[in-house]
Amino acid sequence: RILLYLVPCKLRLGVLPTQGLLTKYDLDIFIDVVKSIREGNVKLFTEKMEELAADFIRMGTYLLMMKLKFMVLRNLTKGVHREVRQRIGENADHKLDLTPFEHIFQWQDGCDADETACSISNLIHLGAVKGYLSHERRKLVFAKD
Repeated sequence: RILLYLVPCKLRLGVLPTQGLLTKYDLDIFIDVVKSIREGNVKLFTEKMEELAADFIRMGTYLLMMKLKFMVLRNLTKGVHREVRQRIGENADHKLDLTPFEHIFQWQDGCDADETACSISNLIHLGAVKGYLSHERRKLVFAKD
């Protein structure tokens, strides 16, 4: 029973349990949430949070679980960054156009261009993504590390 409260706390700290551990201790309620965080799948995260909202509210962990959305968005942003840099190849710069991020955020979360820029700005402010956003040039500049 204590694991029902410990798992959300560990998730908030960035420690993701394996699927085997969740299955072993009958914590199936967290399997898809953890999967969505790992993959950066905002759609799956939103669906599961809506589906399991009553259970999380009953347990008293709903707000804690909703705070995990920034981790999902961070992993989605990093995945888009990695994919775009991979497609550009050797000449990949740290300055990337916002367009691919806007398309992915629209597809995953229904965000328009301004909401995408706002989400990425929040991730930068929270320190989840290192870099800055250039609004006038419509570029996202990532730190070199």
